[in-house]
Amino acid sequence: MSDAFESAEWLADAVTTGDFAGYHRIRDERCKPAYDLACRIARLEPPRPETLALHEAMRDNQPLRDRFFGALCGTVPVQSVFGPPR
Repeated sequence: MSDAFESAEWLADAVTTGDFAGYHRIRDERCKPAYDLACRIARLEPPRPETLALHEAMRDNQPLRDRFFGALCGTVPVQSVFGPPR
């Protein structure tokens, strides 16, 4: 739901300024990681090795679990959990 409010705000700005290309760019940049994650989960394929490693790492790491579920709920950037290793 928070994505819908955020997207509505971007669209309202685009209507006001006439910059619909900017709206599409921002929407795609910010929403694509979550969309890609949802598509990956929906395929119901066996988890990749890095996903299994993430789940194992979450076992004893509450801050990582918080970020993981935040990413699923849209309150934390998907890249902060599912992005390249830091």
